[in-house]
Amino acid sequence: NTTNGNGNTTRGATLTVQDTGALEAGDHHDPAKVAEFLGKWKAAPQSADDVLKSALAAAKTGSKKVFLYFSAPWCPWCHRLSDWLAKPDVAALMSKGYVPVMIDSDRMPGGKEMEATFPRTQDSGIPFFVVPDAEGKKLADGTGDDGKGGKGNVGFPVEPHEIAHLIGVLKQTGPQLTEADLKALAGALTFVGALTRFTSRTLSGALSFAGAVTKRTARALAGSLS
Repeated sequence: NTTNGNGNTTRGATLTVQDTGALEAGDHHDPAKVAEFLGKWKAAPQSADDVLKSALAAAKTGSKKVFLYFSAPWCPWCHRLSDWLAKPDVAALMSKGYVPVMIDSDRMPGGKEMEATFPRTQDSGIPFFVVPDAEGKKLADGTGDDGKGGKGNVGFPVEPHEIAHLIGVLKQTGPQLTEADLKALAGALTFVGALTRFTSRTLSGALSFAGAVTKRTARALAGSLS
């Protein structure tokens, strides 16, 4: 699968079919042969500049804005944002006013450099979203209320103050979205936030219970040995 500049994923044509026997050495695969095969067919990385230019062009054609966000493979909250944007109901609403596009800061050539052109509060991390104008200049971004009286990156917004900031940005930059659309998006994020907090509490409780059981077991074992 490939992802184009407007954030859509499409299934590409088959480039090659390889009989694995040619990559084997006796009863196992030869690492050198496998590495050579994969290297030969490795997709050329898209540059961050090319991806953004393509997205800006698509947005201009549709009289929309780009919803740009920076991500990395190791970032779980980045994956959550990507998954949320890919949900059919969310994608349908966002597509009214935006062309979502992800920049992989680690793997896309020029990704880190592009991220640096949108400064924010120190150590605010990713994901970080930006809504640029037609020239790629920032109109609004993910810097909002940090819930402690200061400013910070809302990331993938799941807390009420984070959700409020994103909805405010969408209301400011996406006139195609109606109040009902914004309410639906806020509701979808609120549900994710509630589920996240419930999962966190459940996991914390399970770990506390496991810890208590372990301590009791250790005391019982120590008593039986004394």
